[in-house]
Amino acid sequence: MIRKTIAVALAWNCAVFHIQAVAQPASPEAAPIGNPSDWIAEPDYPLLASLNGKTGITAFKLTVDPKGIPTSCDIAASSGDDELDKKACALLLQRARFQPPIGKNGKPIASTFASRVRWTLPGNPTNPTDNTRSMTWEAELNPQGVVDRCQLIQKDDFVFRDAPNPCSNMLGKTITRPGVPLPRLRARFTHTVVFDVVDEKP
Repeated sequence: MIRKTIAVALAWNCAVFHIQAVAQPASPEAAPIGNPSDWIAEPDYPLLASLNGKTGITAFKLTVDPKGIPTSCDIAASSGDDELDKKACALLLQRARFQPPIGKNGKPIASTFASRVRWTLPGNPTNPTDNTRSMTWEAELNPQGVVDRCQLIQKDDFVFRDAPNPCSNMLGKTITRPGVPLPRLRARFTHTVVFDVVDEKP
């Protein structure tokens, strides 16, 4: 499943995403229950990793118990970002479920499952030092200080995707002190959001 804004693809068997297939492990292979691509979705993308444009492919190996529940997750190859790798394993341990193979005694046995998670941010600019997102608009004021022209200059869709156009609330409004004669003016407004990591207290 590929999302429109943030695509997080679990590329098991690597058929859709043209990633080199994972070699078969020596231990029995568990069969996924349902669609593995549903295990990780758009809202799961770590916020800071998304803001910093972090992408990559996390190769992992799950150890699965006889009940089909993963008990451990090992990173076989890092995406290049520790936060993405940790998030992948945490979600897989929580959501992945399997049909375990049957042993020689006719009972389910422990197994493994190896695949990759592809983290992608299509169309999102990358700047590893910038944790700010902004929206900018420009207004023109007549000599009475009334806004008679306004246009949206820039809007970051990560934060302001659903925000209304601020110009709709400014047209016709007086934004300077009434009665003070002024030349025709142009004013530029920027609404900026800055993201910082907050350490969680125990």
